Amino acid sequence: MALTQPEKARIRYHLGFPNIGTATVLALGFPAGGHPAFLLESAMNQILPESEPLVRNAVLQCDCIEQQLAEARQRLKVNTAGNVILRGREELEDLEDQYDYWTDALVDIFGVNKNPFSKKHQRVGGEYVVINPS
Repeated sequence: MALTQPEKARIRYHLGFPNIGTATVLALGFPAGGHPAFLLESAMNQILPESEPLVRNAVLQCDCIEQQLAEARQRLKVNTAGNVILRGREELEDLEDQYDYWTDALVDIFGVNKNPFSKKHQRVGGEYVVINPS
């Protein structure tokens, strides 16, 4: 069974690619085969059946971590709850590291990079990537 369209949408999302129709970039009127969105689409369509469980697990991990990030935001303003000291920003950083780990797993499975123009992936992992230093 091939990857479903909703699964492909989640993969695009987690790797920082737009979920829009015909996302192929044109160069001089022809599809730019080296553009990362084109490469990801091609890789998703050619995934080996035995690799599909690896993909689905990595996407599930990304989805779970994203949910944990949303829940952790609610605890940012609270430092203590009774005798328990909450981790606050440290928790967010650890979750972002895990998100980075699992999106890297998707990168390795598909053999493509994350979208270099993704604002999310310029920030995740605590590093800012400068696309065009001027």
